Amino acid sequence: MILDLLNKRLRRFRQILYWCSKIIWQEIELTLFWWVILAPASLGRYFRELAKLWTRDRFRRSGKEHQILVFGWFGLETVGDQAILLGLVRSFWNVWSECHFHIYSYYPSWTSRTLRILGLESRAKVVYGIAGLLRSIWSANMIVLGGGPILDDPLVKSWLIFALVGKLLGKPIVVYGCGFDPIHSRTNGLAARLLLDWSDSAFLRDGESLSRAERMGIDAHLSVTADPSLALGAEPELSRLRKIHRSSVNLRIGFCVRAWSSRTDYPELLEVVSRSIELLTRELGARVTLIPFQTHVLDDDRRVIRELTSKLQKQNNIQMIGSEPGLWEILGVLNHQDLVITMRLHGALFASMLRIPCIGIMGMKTAKLKPHFTRLGLRDYVLNLDQLSPTDLLVCVRKAIADHNNLKQILDRTVPVLSLKARAMSSQVYADLR
Repeated sequence: MILDLLNKRLRRFRQILYWCSKIIWQEIELTLFWWVILAPASLGRYFRELAKLWTRDRFRRSGKEHQILVFGWFGLETVGDQAILLGLVRSFWNVWSECHFHIYSYYPSWTSRTLRILGLESRAKVVYGIAGLLRSIWSANMIVLGGGPILDDPLVKSWLIFALVGKLLGKPIVVYGCGFDPIHSRTNGLAARLLLDWSDSAFLRDGESLSRAERMGIDAHLSVTADPSLALGAEPELSRLRKIHRSSVNLRIGFCVRAWSSRTDYPELLEVVSRSIELLTRELGARVTLIPFQTHVLDDDRRVIRELTSKLQKQNNIQMIGSEPGLWEILGVLNHQDLVITMRLHGALFASMLRIPCIGIMGMKTAKLKPHFTRLGLRDYVLNLDQLSPTDLLVCVRKAIADHNNLKQILDRTVPVLSLKARAMSSQVYADLR
């Protein structure tokens, strides 16, 4: 009895020590980050403008063969991030045919695989580690934060440090078609604000990102364009895919899922989604293909797909992709569908580029789906994951099928405009720096 009581008290004492040390370390980190990085970076607007003039002058005097350092979420990239990288690279090639790319990666083997899939090995190389990063910053003519969201994550502070080191060396900084998610942390928010304030060109992918940035008091000149991956919509490969798309007698639905196992209500969500898929196959005779966009060992959509299929009573009309598909494989699979249901933003973007009607299921991590559908004028085709029911999804699918031709006409009218905006970002960067 006494030993048990002592052990309980000891465990409680250790927990208190752990939380006290954690709070103290957070305060130390906050203080160090403020005084070492944020305080000097928070200098006045006129100083920042002088720095921009200096970096632009250095860029104008650089040669024709440009070296561009790209950083972002590489090393953890999804198929969507592959599309962002390819769209970015091809857009810059339209402006500077002789440019080469350095891709900073947190997991270099994963990003090397991406370069092989995209066929970029001859004109791009993977950079990793502090020494490799500093060498690339020194040799680069430009530093680009390439796509994906700026969100409430400690990596934002690292990105600010990369940008400030580049600024000290006279390198222009470009924020290229990024989203701007809600940020609640004080230091992450300040780092994100300074990252945009110190950039020479800043492009956000939608109006909601612009509104959030303005509410945070960012005084940089921000432009709303589109996600860099949409630049691929004007490429010959996508045109060929659109031409070979054929309708089928039986309804074919591509379902792009994502791993949400960190949520406390994960079992309930799994049950709702599996019952929704069963209802679609039973009521509509649909053939459903479950498509993973992330197959990284740290975050694998295929785990969710396996758990979903294990809950399905009948799997005759269910197909799942168990391999590690690349960008073109995913686009090929989507091109064989009549309708796409997606929990990922790039599932909706790919469907739009292929002119396939789409339904978005929006969760905490995919609130960015709503701005995209709103921009297309299709806000009614976004459902909330937290309030999802199999019947609601069935009603929405039936509505999309009934309005199929009209939805395709809307996509034909709106998506090419967004593709042109995505491609024009590189030209605008060139104009800003010249």
